[in-house]
Amino acid sequence: MFTAVEGGFIFALLVSCLIALMLVLVARREARAVREQANADAKELRDHLKSRSLDVDARMSLVREAEQAVAGDRRALRKLRLQIRRHEAVLSRREAALTAETEAAQQRIRTELEAISGLSEQEALAQLQTRLLDQARRRVAQASRALEARASQSAQQRAHEILADALQRLAVPVSSSVPVTVVALPSEDMRGRIIGKEGRNIHTFEALTGVDVLVEDGSSTVVLSCFDPGRRDVAAVALESLIADGRIHPSRIERAVAEARQGQAGRVRAAGRAAAESTGNGTLPDAITETLGALATRASYGQDVLAHSVETAQIAAQLAFELGADASVASRAGLLHDIGKAFTSDAPGSHALLGAQ
Repeated sequence: MFTAVEGGFIFALLVSCLIALMLVLVARREARAVREQANADAKELRDHLKSRSLDVDARMSLVREAEQAVAGDRRALRKLRLQIRRHEAVLSRREAALTAETEAAQQRIRTELEAISGLSEQEALAQLQTRLLDQARRRVAQASRALEARASQSAQQRAHEILADALQRLAVPVSSSVPVTVVALPSEDMRGRIIGKEGRNIHTFEALTGVDVLVEDGSSTVVLSCFDPGRRDVAAVALESLIADGRIHPSRIERAVAEARQGQAGRVRAAGRAAAESTGNGTLPDAITETLGALATRASYGQDVLAHSVETAQIAAQLAFELGADASVASRAGLLHDIGKAFTSDAPGSHALLGAQ
């Protein structure tokens, strides 16, 4: 009989053997599974290699067929090149023969033409060149005239467009005037005072100012008529002063006319400054501004010369702007273009030369 310790040991040994036996069985099963998987993988690899081998064989067969075809094409190409060389040689011989025949024919033709025309080849070429040059000159001259005509017509049309556009953009009064100045009357009894007893006042006024005074019955204005704008200016200022004062008699008329003449220089300077500033030429020297103002007492072809100069300056500036030129220079030139007319009564010569000086 075994003791308890020996029995436990034997039991433990049996359990250990059983576990070892089970591990061996599991290991065998796994080894069998691995061996089967390895056999399957090997079979698949052999099949794949076999398939790739067949594919390579097919490709090699195609390559050999292609090499054979290329070799055939090379033989055909060499044969074709040989034929081309033969044809080129034949064509070269024919070309040489034709060139020789052509040169001989040209020489015969030149000889016959020289014999018929009586001119050598150089002389015929010179005449032909002369004729061609003459024809070219005539055609160039005709084309030049046509271009000039078109350019002139286009320039005139463009000039008309620019001028019309410049005039349309300006809002200036017409500079022409008539040789009269109109003075309004505040009341009807003032008309009788101006005439005076037996026309004494009006005769004195006309004698001192050199203007004609027209007073019509029932009219609310007095018309001062004279071709001299300076005299009309003095007369208008004196008459307005008399009307404002209300006292009109010969001695008062004399003082009013004298005061109007004394103030005329100031009015001239003021007119010159106003004209210069209205056209953007306010930086002109004082001497030129005063001379410019004197144009307010000048008339030309029925026009107030100063108003005409202002209008010319505005139109010139607008034209310069349209053409891309310096508008300030054009405006100054337009304003001063008639300044010589301020001296025509005091010095000989044309107003253009006097203005330039």
